Amino acid sequence: MTNRTAGIIGCGPIGCSWAAAFLRSAWAVRIFDVSESASTAATALVESMLPGADGSAGASSIRRLSIVGSLAEAVADADYVQESVAERLDT
Repeated sequence: MTNRTAGIIGCGPIGCSWAAAFLRSAWAVRIFDVSESASTAATALVESMLPGADGSAGASSIRRLSIVGSLAEAVADADYVQESVAERLDT
C-alpha cells in the first residue's frame, strides 16, 4: 500500500469531515486552522466521525491524524490539499 498524505486547511465540520474520509481510506492527514479553538476540538470531532468511535476501528485511523501549527506544515509534501476554511465576505 502506498502511504499518502492529505493536507486539510480548516478544522471546522467540513474540514473534519474531509479528514475522516481520508482516514477511512487509510491516508495520513495533517490538518491546520488559524483558530486555536477549532484546532483543539478537531481530534474529537474527527474521531466522532469515524466508524468504531467507541475505540475499536476508529482508534487505528485516528493515529494517522496530526494537528499541525502552520499552513506550510499541513501542505508540505502532501499528495492532496483540501481547503475548507470559512468563507467570510465581511473581513
